[in-house]
Parts: sequence; structure tokens; C-alpha cells
Amino acid sequence: LGAFLISRACNNSFFGNYFYWYLVVECEDDTDKEASDLYRGILNGYSNELKRRGEKGVKQRKVLRKQTDLIGTLRKILGSLGKGTRPQKIELLKLALRDSGLEKFETDFPLPLDPAIRICGIIPEKATLFKSSLMPARLTFKTVDGGEYVAIF
Repeated sequence: LGAFLISRACNNSFFGNYFYWYLVVECEDDTDKEASDLYRGILNGYSNELKRRGEKGVKQRKVLRKQTDLIGTLRKILGSLGKGTRPQKIELLKLALRDSGLEKFETDFPLPLDPAIRICGIIPEKATLFKSSLMPARLTFKTVDGGEYVAIF
């Protein structure tokens, strides 16, 4: 089954995007190490098969790397907000988004949540944090067609 899914993911970038992020989430699940290891093996197999497939596979790996880097940067920013009131944290979030260079990406790429949407930046002024103990962020992404896409992170 793993080989079949890897083959399908390599042949269809939309499916490959969803497949990749599903595997990443499953790999991060610490509740079942055996399952996490299984998913990690499939993820490595997918990555290796993309490499093996030449230019198209290398291009897809670059897209997934950009998405992964974006998620990592957003996690780092949100993790660095520290203590303070919600309004203070919101201002720190907006400042961090501006300082991080996320207002305008070097190149556009598909949104990890929906690869049909191509994003080219984040609008820091529209960023906010919800009133919750976890304080998830509401982020507004700029799309290549001039629109906006709102996501909760």
C-alpha cells in the first residue's frame, strides 16, 4: 500500500501535497512510536522517490521544503511571543511577521492546507490571536490572484 500511495503522490502534486502533510502529522504523533516509525519510513520513501524521478520530483521537493520552512518559521514566531497580555502578544506577532520577511515570499507556492491556493505572502496587519489558553493565530495570506486566504494556525 505504501508503494502504491508513493507512486500516486509522485504522479499527482495535489495528492502528493496532502500525502506529505498527512505523513508529517503522523510522524509527529508521539503516542505510538511504532506507527510513527512506519509513517517516517513511508515519508522517507516518498522523498527518495521524488529525488529519483528527476526534475519534476526535485521541483515538488522544493515546494514541500518551502511549505515546511514556512510552517517552521510560523511555529518559531508563535513560540517566541512569550508572556504578556493578548494585545501585547498580537503586536509582537505583527512585528515578528514583518521582521521575518513573510510579507512577500521570494516565490509563490501552494498553501499547505489547500494546494489549489497559491500564496505569495502574509499580511501582518491582519494577524491576530484568539482568546484561548492556546492562543491560536489567525493569519491572512496573500494569494497570487490578488485575493486573501485566512487560516488558523
